[in-house]
Amino acid sequence: MDETQKRTPNFTASEAEQLLELVEKYKNIIECKRTDTCTNAKKDVAWKRIEHDFNSQCPSGCHRNAKILKKKYINLKREVKKRVAEEKKYLYLTGGGPPPKKLLTQFGEKLLTVLHEKQVSGMQSVYDNDVIAGNIDESVILEEETLESIVDFEKSTEVENYEGINESDNVESSQLWNKYDPSQLKTPKNSKLKFEEKPQRSAKNSWAKLADMKAKWTEEKYEAEIKIMYAEHEQRMKLMKEKHNMEMKILAVDLERKKKKLEG
Repeated sequence: MDETQKRTPNFTASEAEQLLELVEKYKNIIECKRTDTCTNAKKDVAWKRIEHDFNSQCPSGCHRNAKILKKKYINLKREVKKRVAEEKKYLYLTGGGPPPKKLLTQFGEKLLTVLHEKQVSGMQSVYDNDVIAGNIDESVILEEETLESIVDFEKSTEVENYEGINESDNVESSQLWNKYDPSQLKTPKNSKLKFEEKPQRSAKNSWAKLADMKAKWTEEKYEAEIKIMYAEHEQRMKLMKEKHNMEMKILAVDLERKKKKLEG
């Protein structure tokens, strides 16, 4: 039975600093968000190198493998993200009182230089309550003057379209309706309103045609199998009849022979 792995001592501050320095050396590989086989292999090699460099320089002499170092680094990232989120939450607190203490340490600020900005702060928000006026990218938001010019252009276009309607057209159309006769409904459609409807080959028709062909083929197959079975049955009955006649002849000859033997 395999022995359980013994728990290693907690990381000291100097060991955490040393780990961060080594991770910063390979941060382009470790913090890469790709998950393909090649990238994962590069990450494994990078952590193996970090393990070798860490254990060769560790002052405490405690050996730590790549799995433990990676887990420690993930915990450090989780902790610094939590502190950044709490500091961001304190920006919106009201009610007076003393200012909140700075939660992010010097080590945490150094770790932030290794991480990508979007891992910690997330995507920039410009619409909800998380927006910070000093961080708004002006290229993302339309200026108010631009929006007003767009609205004015749409209104002017609607007015021009309305003014372009000729009132005489409405008068002529009303006069035409005064001479309307229900028999005009039977008049043929104008050639300009007609269009040739080309038959379109739909997938449904193709599947229906294929199903009909399959049903026809299955029916022909069953009929051929029935004919073959009937022919085999006729042949078998013919052979059985010939065999029966032969056996009857043999019995008649045997009986005649025995009868002559008894008389003699």
